[in-house]
Formats: sequence, C-alpha cells, structure tokens
Amino acid sequence: MERDQNSRGGSEMVGLLSRCPTEPPVLIVTPLEDQQVFVGDRVEMAVEVSEEGAQVMWMKDGVELTREDSFKARYRFKKDGKRHILIYSDVALEDRGHYQVITNGGQCEAELIVEEKQLEVLQDIADLTVKASEQAVFKCEVSDEKVTGKWYKNGIEVRPSKRITMSHTGRFHKLVIDDVRPEDEGDYMFVPDGYALSLSAKLNFLGQDALPPSLGAVQPILPDPGPRMSPSRIKVP
Repeated sequence: MERDQNSRGGSEMVGLLSRCPTEPPVLIVTPLEDQQVFVGDRVEMAVEVSEEGAQVMWMKDGVELTREDSFKARYRFKKDGKRHILIYSDVALEDRGHYQVITNGGQCEAELIVEEKQLEVLQDIADLTVKASEQAVFKCEVSDEKVTGKWYKNGIEVRPSKRITMSHTGRFHKLVIDDVRPEDEGDYMFVPDGYALSLSAKLNFLGQDALPPSLGAVQPILPDPGPRMSPSRIKVP
C-alpha cells in the first residue's frame, strides 16, 4: 500500500529535515513499492528524489533506521544519484513491516511482506539393510541448496566420528556410516533447519550369519535315513 505524500509535506517528521528557506523542497519522484519476498531473498527498496545529495530519513514501523544501527543489523544504505536504496542481503521474517522515506518536501510508504520459503523434497532418504563391516549411505536432495540441516538417530542428533561423516553439497545432504556395526541399527532422520519438515528411514543390520527376515526361519536339512526295516525274527529249533 504505497503512498506518495508530496502534497502533505506538513508531517512532523518532515519538519525534522527542513532546510534553509532559500532551498527548494526535495520531492519524491519515484516512491517505494510494496514487495512480497521469501526468507533468505535479497531485497532492495528504492526511492528516487528530485535532487542529488538530498538528505532522507528511513523509517520502519515508525522507528528510524540509521547507519549506526546498520552495522549490527542486516541492512545497509546505498546512494545512486537521486536514488536512495535500502538493501537486505538475506531478509528474515522480522524484517517485514511498513517502510517510509521522508524528505523535507514529502514522504512515501510501502509494505515489505516476508514469507517462509516452501522446501521441496526432490529425493527422499531410503531404508537400508547392511551387513557387518559394510558402508551405509543415507542421501537426500532438497530444492534449496542454501538449506542446512541436522541428522538424528532414534531422536538423538548424530555427531561426526571416525566412522560417521556428514556432508552438504549443493542440494544434496549425505550421512555415511563406515564399518557398520549392530549398534548402528535404528531410525534415522534428516531435519532441514528452519522448516517443519523431516525425512526418515531405517537402518537394518544384517549379521554375517543372518538371513533376511523375509525368508523366515530355515529348518536344517538332514540326510534321508531311507526306509525303516523291521528286525528279523530267528526261530530256534
């Protein structure tokens, strides 16, 4: 809901930027525009005024944004001729709100809407059945290569070790377990940071002498003893 208020230069905020009476008022030529973005996007809010080198005031939800505060915040200011730009390199939910630019001759306002980005699962992790001393690899792919995440086993975060490594390359996340042991069996889960989403799979340990559960119990095969013969009866004369 952008508003160009050059005609209402009597605002009390405009009074703070009043110049010498001999100087013409600085007018808003191109006002701010409403923007709708996602978390993590780069945002540039720009306004063009009638004079180069003009002094402007930036406000967010009624609070002034200063260069001093920008050093500890995520925003920065830029001037390009008559254009004044407020930049967020990595916008967050708390940056949404109503922004104003005020000069000694007018003001304008626009709304910045920031939404959670929807994450798409391109490749889910799959159940594994692994024998002793083999390698187990859980791998998944998500739509945003900037997304980080954590791995869990039975609800407890997995920590790297000599046998366990985790990697993040582009959109792919991988958990590798070398030299699989019985204690590695369990339920594994990958949780992307900042999303109400989780990917889960099971690791089944197959002992060296064990058979897959689908085969069931196998009875030992014994040699066929052949037909049973009755003992001979000997008659004694």
